[in-house]
Amino acid sequence: MDTETICKREIRERLWDENDGLCAHCGRKFYSDWNKTIDHYIPQSCFGSFDMRNLFPVCKKCNEERGNKLVGMEFYPYCSRQKKQLAIEYGIEYNKQVSALP
Repeated sequence: MDTETICKREIRERLWDENDGLCAHCGRKFYSDWNKTIDHYIPQSCFGSFDMRNLFPVCKKCNEERGNKLVGMEFYPYCSRQKKQLAIEYGIEYNKQVSALP
């Protein structure tokens, strides 16, 4: 297993632990790793990064349903206000970078 895979697994577990094992979208509690995924607030297809502020713990079903659509904070009702604020700050920084492109 390569270092990047190990690092992503550790990040995924940290995100899920910080959210008490709950999917940030549907609120279900998951114990099995196969169903735990990481959702990018600003999708990778829109050049969202692997910055912790851009990542939310969501179950596989919710992640697949969302796809790569842009969503607001209302998509993550089962997440702390602090986590949402960090994501909003990330989004502001992202928008500044995108608007500065030629």
